[in-house]
Amino acid sequence: MSQNKKTNILTIIVTYNRRDLLSECLNAINSSIQKTDVLVIDNNSTDGTKEMIEDLKSNFETELIHINTGSNLGGAGGYNYGVREAIKLSKKAGHKYKYFYLMDDDTIIKPDSLKVLIDTAAKLNDKFGFLSSKALWKDGSICKTNVQRKAVARRINDFDTPLVPVDYASFVSLLIKEEDVVALGLPIKEFFIWSDDLEYTRRFSKKEKSYLVNESIVIHKCAENIGVDITREKDIKRIERYKYIYRNDVYTFKKEGLRGIIFLLARFLYHMLKIIFIAPRKFDKIKTVILSHIDGFKFNPQIEYVK
Repeated sequence: MSQNKKTNILTIIVTYNRRDLLSECLNAINSSIQKTDVLVIDNNSTDGTKEMIEDLKSNFETELIHINTGSNLGGAGGYNYGVREAIKLSKKAGHKYKYFYLMDDDTIIKPDSLKVLIDTAAKLNDKFGFLSSKALWKDGSICKTNVQRKAVARRINDFDTPLVPVDYASFVSLLIKEEDVVALGLPIKEFFIWSDDLEYTRRFSKKEKSYLVNESIVIHKCAENIGVDITREKDIKRIERYKYIYRNDVYTFKKEGLRGIIFLLARFLYHMLKIIFIAPRKFDKIKTVILSHIDGFKFNPQIEYVK
């Protein structure tokens, strides 16, 4: 098998202690029709991730790079780190990479998933902000955590039209251009987890029209096919994590002006009512929702750029 095939695409994957899923993800990439170098950003895994990647390198058709961050930076910190390193790698090689392809470590692409995105980019003459794949869950149904949005509160329900204009997408199979990344900056590391992808993709869709590409299909092997919902949580430690999604969403959607504020207010009231009437651990959840919304209006992290 030939090694280090030439490519102008760099795939960025953030991982933490999910060696087996990451292995499946990487093997799927290695079988892709459209070749891509791969940068794995490892949030200091302790499950043999490094050794697994080293074993894969000898059979990988393109360059496979592993960087350990030294600590768990969360998904947002990992993507901030990864996109920063991607720009540095590209610049060092004379702007080697035209595209960056982002995905979670539990994303399994099909042989033509990336090729369809690259072909679409060519058809659009690179006139796009981002291109996002249709994500299916393990049973073949639409993955609810990855449904793209057109406007703040309108989730896409058209999974047949080849190109569907969207404003927000997840980091599960997302194609962006290096030149736009340099111009628009890095994901916000202070988000830590949740909604960093919504905030980041909105920067790109504001710059140029962006699309769901329904013919590019990937499998997202998340544990459950349900959206994030604080009302179902019983573990106090996990309830604490929800402060990130509410705080980060307030930061993201308040930038949309009156429409964003109305959405945030309506969702706040809806979630409070659900907690009051049907949720266990009501006090902890009410406290988390209220305090994280307050925090969100004060939250003002700075967007970083790589010079």
